[in-house]
Amino acid sequence: MGRARKPFKYYFRQVKGKNIWYYSISPVSGVPFELCEDRKSSHIEAELDGSGKPKRSSEQKIVRFCLNRIRELKDGSESQSPTLAEFLRPYFTPECPHITRVLSDGRRYSDTFRKDQRSRIDRLVLTHRIAEFRMDELTPGDIEDFKKDLRRSGTGTRTINLTVGAIRTAINEGLHRGDIKNDPTVGVHSIKSDEEERGIFSIEEIRKMFSFPGGLRLWGYDTGYHGSPSGEKVLPIIPYTLALLMFATGERPSAILRLNWEDVDSDMITFRVTKAAGARSIPIVTMATKALRELSDSMLHVAPADPVFCHDDTGQRLTYAFFPKRFAHMMATLDLPTNDADGRKRTPYSLKSSLITHLIDGGADPILVREYVGHSHGTGEKRLTKVQSRYKKAQRERLKILLPDIEVLLSAESVVITES
Repeated sequence: MGRARKPFKYYFRQVKGKNIWYYSISPVSGVPFELCEDRKSSHIEAELDGSGKPKRSSEQKIVRFCLNRIRELKDGSESQSPTLAEFLRPYFTPECPHITRVLSDGRRYSDTFRKDQRSRIDRLVLTHRIAEFRMDELTPGDIEDFKKDLRRSGTGTRTINLTVGAIRTAINEGLHRGDIKNDPTVGVHSIKSDEEERGIFSIEEIRKMFSFPGGLRLWGYDTGYHGSPSGEKVLPIIPYTLALLMFATGERPSAILRLNWEDVDSDMITFRVTKAAGARSIPIVTMATKALRELSDSMLHVAPADPVFCHDDTGQRLTYAFFPKRFAHMMATLDLPTNDADGRKRTPYSLKSSLITHLIDGGADPILVREYVGHSHGTGEKRLTKVQSRYKKAQRERLKILLPDIEVLLSAESVVITES
């Protein structure tokens, strides 16, 4: 049996000539977590005896003080609403009530994302005046003003949306648990991205970055690595294959990283979780099937239910965090400018933009291209009933029309990558 936790703790310190009892109130006392007090900011003065030690009466005084303080906090907890800073204190920490519930439900939650969300709260929310607003007084207008202040300070659109999303997640959990009664984020929407159109890669650049096997070195660690040395140590074939699938299928990396080996079938691939229309199966080019085969041959975990993109030693599914560093290394190794000829910024998502642009410029049917990359909202597929399976089969055959065009874009027979 472990030790019983105490409702409060205290200790004596002499600081700058002052004699101080520091104390802390624990949630074990029955005081709501957001109202508990920390020793770093909670103290009262102590009395000393002739030997310089706290008097017995002084120690009894701090004990009585803590008991009375617990009573005050418990009595006032129903009438005194916590501030936003107090309310957010436990969220996106290792003991976060929301994440604890998500994990107990058998779902997953990325620890990297948790740390990033906590960092955004600490940097952007707790340093803003909104942190001192009480939860029962907070309104949607206050959240909107917070968003405006962040935009004026130059904070990026995505960061603002993620920060407000973190606040909304905590508030929804608080409502679920009955900790708060009102939702001040009602009607608060995400900011639409005002980013310029993404830059594209030329056909020659695409062929260079995906040449095989020479192109593998562009995505790996070597003596001339341009990225952070603290990046995840994964085989070069992993970022190579991820980038190739981003280009050759037009799918988002989040959907690609969720692939299991059972989703890969010869020249077909099934994305079971996509942003727009749910699961979809599309044909893929020969180079993509070859890269997946090479990846399978290099990995230990290749059972049907195993992730395609995972740590080889543990089989744990990889997150997107490792990829931007490898992408930056590839760009630097090929000495590619960050902007294209039209001055547009090139990012990993430029791979999809490049595919769409070159297919349409090459004469492919724009509607067919839209279906292939998953932008098929207008096809009416969800409204089909008896003919749905027949329609899907016909759709896959129709999409194969694009494969020769994509093969041409990736063809690298005439491209030679010289070792530096």
